Amino acid sequence: MMFKKKKIRYIRKFKCIFPGLTNKKINQRKNKPGEHPFFAPKKTSVKKSFVDRLHDKQKLKLNFCLNERQLKNYIKYVLCHIKANPFLGLYNILHSRLDYVIYSLHMAKTILQARQLINHGQIYINSKKEKHPGFSCKVGDIILTKSNVAMENLRDYLIGRVYFNATLINNSDNIIVKLHKPKIINFEVLKLIQSAFEFYL
Repeated sequence: MMFKKKKIRYIRKFKCIFPGLTNKKINQRKNKPGEHPFFAPKKTSVKKSFVDRLHDKQKLKLNFCLNERQLKNYIKYVLCHIKANPFLGLYNILHSRLDYVIYSLHMAKTILQARQLINHGQIYINSKKEKHPGFSCKVGDIILTKSNVAMENLRDYLIGRVYFNATLINNSDNIIVKLHKPKIINFEVLKLIQSAFEFYL
């Protein structure tokens, strides 16, 4: 589990928020901690294009809470099996991960909380208990949970809302959700994926 200070350090470093990692927000700083404004423009660094790709790759990892090995394995798999459009292939794989699906359905406040629910055996896929956060979900899968935490999170999200990107089957004892095909593509994430490919290749 990632510490609070480490999460805040990532937010300050990349100057953006990562909802899947944490809900915390910080005040923006003009300079990095310990850096005097006089020396900031005079620092020597590596080539800017490399730094930009490195930062985009790190942002992609933080958005989906992946480590270096997992991201590399996904890219290798996509290059071997999805040669037509590898960027979109990796996009679909990342968004079909069970931990991200639970987070996107608002059953968990962060991806880390979603993983906790999965590891504790609170999530069922098509009536079968699933304990692997990296399980690949498909359109039409039925997700069931009896977790009070998931029920409270989803109930809080649905207050005053009309649209929900899934079919919710009302039940007092548990939550049953049928997955639909997403209608919107996040082009910012797609750009991060492209930068990650360029960084490795």
